[in-house]
Amino acid sequence: MNTSTITIKLQNKDKERLRDLSLQYGLPVKNLIEKIISQLASEIPEELLSEYDHPTSLKKSLDKALADYTKGRYCRAL
Repeated sequence: MNTSTITIKLQNKDKERLRDLSLQYGLPVKNLIEKIISQLASEIPEELLSEYDHPTSLKKSLDKALADYTKGRYCRAL
């Protein structure tokens, strides 16, 4: 099984909520989070660029966003 590590920062209340949920379900926090992420990922539809009304302008916008990100011009928090 190929795995990757993702590190996220949570507020203490969210961390405690996940810990409490994991105890309720009898799972380690790690396994609960894996299940949540897997479920969420399976519910997000995969979309094709060609399905949009204006795929060319959308692609240009995505290319610009990727270029900005590559150059370090992005916001770390929303």
